[in-house]
Amino acid sequence: VAHQAWLRDTLAALGVRTVMDVAAGTGAQAAALVAAGTFDLVACNDLSADMLARCRAKIGDPPPAGTPTVVRYLQHDWRHVHDVWREGPLDAVIC
Repeated sequence: VAHQAWLRDTLAALGVRTVMDVAAGTGAQAAALVAAGTFDLVACNDLSADMLARCRAKIGDPPPAGTPTVVRYLQHDWRHVHDVWREGPLDAVIC
């Protein structure tokens, strides 16, 4: 939990508005970013269908009503995610 708060606060302090977690796993970090409500877009990527499903379940699909953050889910190899991402530039990519 402390790491999630540190990550959220650091990204916000840097002015990050759009972020992709390229290895989302269970979605703990991405869920914390969505819950913060201070990011415009959080993209979750994982090559594993099982892990992406766990991330999606943790955040919600769609996210809870009233969530100001747009959430996108991708299932792709993180080394080539730039080949499929078409929603514009990202301020930060985390892993």
